[in-house]
Amino acid sequence: RRLPTGGGEIEARWNRFQADTLRNQGVLTMLELKEYQKRSLAALESYLCLAATAGDKMAFLHHTERPYRSVPQLPGLPYICLRIPTGGGKTLVACHSLGVVAKEFLQTETVVCLWLVPSNTIREQTLAALRDRRHPYRQAVEAHFGGPVTVMDLTEARARAAARLRIE
Repeated sequence: RRLPTGGGEIEARWNRFQADTLRNQGVLTMLELKEYQKRSLAALESYLCLAATAGDKMAFLHHTERPYRSVPQLPGLPYICLRIPTGGGKTLVACHSLGVVAKEFLQTETVVCLWLVPSNTIREQTLAALRDRRHPYRQAVEAHFGGPVTVMDLTEARARAAARLRIE
């Protein structure tokens, strides 16, 4: 993969080497965010904080100076797009984003997240990573929520919901 910003292809190879080396040793630790990832999360935090107090439209106008188009079926719910290049750690940023959204916008300690991906291959890879307590993705999520999280695929979530309905 090539990174269009920063250290380029050499940096991408180094990051892949680091992760593979740690994986081969059976040890994975929390990955440190790169500066552009930190800036993206800071922008998200700032936007959501303003959206929680002034509303999604005002927050959008303040941060982008562009016209805001709401989603009629989702009134008051901000929609967000963080642009990160291929190989730029979108999944890692998404893991950190969960805590930011919970704290700054939802203002709660417990959330349910529906993770959408473009293919089954990516779904399986992401699900495996999030289920592995030693993986940096899982560690990022747990760090924001102060402990263990539950990771389920759709089939497991449906079964749990059906079981809960039978109990009630």
